[in-house]
Amino acid sequence: ENTGDLAHFKYLHRTDTVPTVVQLNTENCFHLVLETMTTRFGKSFNTKVDIRVICPGFQVVQFCFNGTEILLFSTISPIDHLTVEEHFWFHIKRRRGILPFALTDLIMGTLVSLEISRQFAQDQAILEKKIRLAKPNFCDGDQFLGVFKRWYQQFYT
Repeated sequence: ENTGDLAHFKYLHRTDTVPTVVQLNTENCFHLVLETMTTRFGKSFNTKVDIRVICPGFQVVQFCFNGTEILLFSTISPIDHLTVEEHFWFHIKRRRGILPFALTDLIMGTLVSLEISRQFAQDQAILEKKIRLAKPNFCDGDQFLGVFKRWYQQFYT
């Protein structure tokens, strides 16, 4: 559900704006393309986030900002009824620049892993307190959360 909750990107993860939906498709996977403005380390830049939830427990996310492309593969496996294990794999597209590739990769890898870890901890604090409501109340801006929930229902028996 985190994927469809657009407001949380601004109010929890500190993007400058609530993301704008550029594309939404639920034909083969849940595919959502977002654009937002983000400020990190005192620098503002447009951010494009291409999210594909292939099935429960597997998603691919591409982040594009400031000439950098990051591909994130995420898997989630249930351990028991209260515990899941999540794994992340990153691929950062190298940029030509002043610094040697190895140093650029180290810096970018460190910054990206710190940022993703920070956001994951923020999400985790909310998800640990989440309760399931048979008829949840949706707020303005939650329409994509509803689309995501309807798409996800195909995996339930």
